[in-house]
Amino acid sequence: MNIAALCASHNRSHLTLRSVQQVFYQLKSTGFHFTIFVVDSESDDDTVIVLNKHLPLVQIIPAKSDDFWARAMSKGFDFISTHYNFDHLLVFNDDIDLFDNAIPQLFKELEFNTKTTDDQIVICGSFLDKTLSFVSYGGLKRVSRYLFKFSKQTPSFECCIQVDTLNMNLALIPRICLLHDDFLYHAYQHGYADYDFGLQFSKRGGKILLCKGYQGICEHHPPSQIHSKSFLISSFLRLKHICHIKRQPPKYRLLYCWRNSGLLWPFYFLIPYLRAFLSSHE
Repeated sequence: MNIAALCASHNRSHLTLRSVQQVFYQLKSTGFHFTIFVVDSESDDDTVIVLNKHLPLVQIIPAKSDDFWARAMSKGFDFISTHYNFDHLLVFNDDIDLFDNAIPQLFKELEFNTKTTDDQIVICGSFLDKTLSFVSYGGLKRVSRYLFKFSKQTPSFECCIQVDTLNMNLALIPRICLLHDDFLYHAYQHGYADYDFGLQFSKRGGKILLCKGYQGICEHHPPSQIHSKSFLISSFLRLKHICHIKRQPPKYRLLYCWRNSGLLWPFYFLIPYLRAFLSSHE
């Protein structure tokens, strides 16, 4: 079995080295043939130097500094699908801190859950915030069939749980689940791409399973708050802030809502911007 492992990196060499090393040694323990690909978006720290020194077998794919996560991952996948024969794609974030045996557990649960079904299955991991007090990233379930809103799913320690979509901080994707070798939708630049993948995959009849227990720690990065004594200034700043590429950029939110939220997509598209503009300052 051939495994292609893929992550994107930019200017956090110590975290990138830690996560890639953990992935390397955990994949090595499975006995599978594997290659790790790191798409580096013009890091100006020592990311590339450190990876080449400590993990010379890792393949580094260059990207542009403004590619951000989704575009970098798409470039990486295009390279892999063109040059590498793989059976499973393992995607991970470069800031995860894995628990022991996290990746072998994904393979074990995927094998167990595919034995008795012909369904296509993707399996994702759950992460705790560094405080160990709440789920930072993992699987997400729709809160209601009538609302286009999702909440993080707390994993079970006894069985995998089916979810509606996922964060790709750690996910194992069999190649058969990649329709026409298509991974993340090409138009996304940073966020929304993993949610979109999960929703489109579920729409095609695939199943996304949240692995048992927790697979590691990954710090949650909440958005910063905007404060101003003036309501108009505060509202304008909040609106500008929420449109940032790492939050809710209108172009990509529009695409995401149009592709996934049905006939009410214009309403769901507008919600965060209306909330940002109208919410009173504290």
